[in-house]
Amino acid sequence: IRKALQAERNRAALTMIDGAADEFSMQSLGDLLFLKGLALAAEKDYPHAAMAFMPLVIHFPNNRLAPDAMYGAALALQQMGDDARARALLKELIRTHADHHKAKDAKSILLE
Repeated sequence: IRKALQAERNRAALTMIDGAADEFSMQSLGDLLFLKGLALAAEKDYPHAAMAFMPLVIHFPNNRLAPDAMYGAALALQQMGDDARARALLKELIRTHADHHKAKDAKSILLE
């Protein structure tokens, strides 16, 4: 899946992700949601990217990729023109994951 994403074969990666979801542990399922969000964002399918990232944020908040998913969802919302929800999500990222590297990026965006 990662190789497909790196080769910008996003639709192929999405097919692999959907097919593999039943075989993964809960931790890996969170990882799959994140990869799906990345692939959809790369395809500029921002509504579906946000919908892929948010279950990771909500259902797997302790997953190591949850802060990255929160940031990805905020960027997708921003691309959709939903600045209010994007800003709220960035503020939540800063509040809940202050030490994460994406919190610094979130602060920069909020200062723009």
